[in-house]
Amino acid sequence: MGCLPAKHDACDTHHSRQLYVENEEKRFQRACPGYNDKSEMKKKRRKKSEQEFDKDDKARRKIMGIKCSDAEIIRNYKKFTIAM
Repeated sequence: MGCLPAKHDACDTHHSRQLYVENEEKRFQRACPGYNDKSEMKKKRRKKSEQEFDKDDKARRKIMGIKCSDAEIIRNYKKFTIAM
């Protein structure tokens, strides 16, 4: 049972990352309507969005890591995901 919060946290992180990438793609589509995109460009944009999310996530974990419990981390991810 000890690893259950870690698995839940990993699941939250994965879904938050996916949501972040999808929202970035929607923002791009709104900013550039009618843009004919190649699959390579979509992959590059997606990879860049994932790297941005990972960078922000790492910084957030560094700040929260010392001060927060697992329950607080999960609660903060839920708030972050809802805010997206």
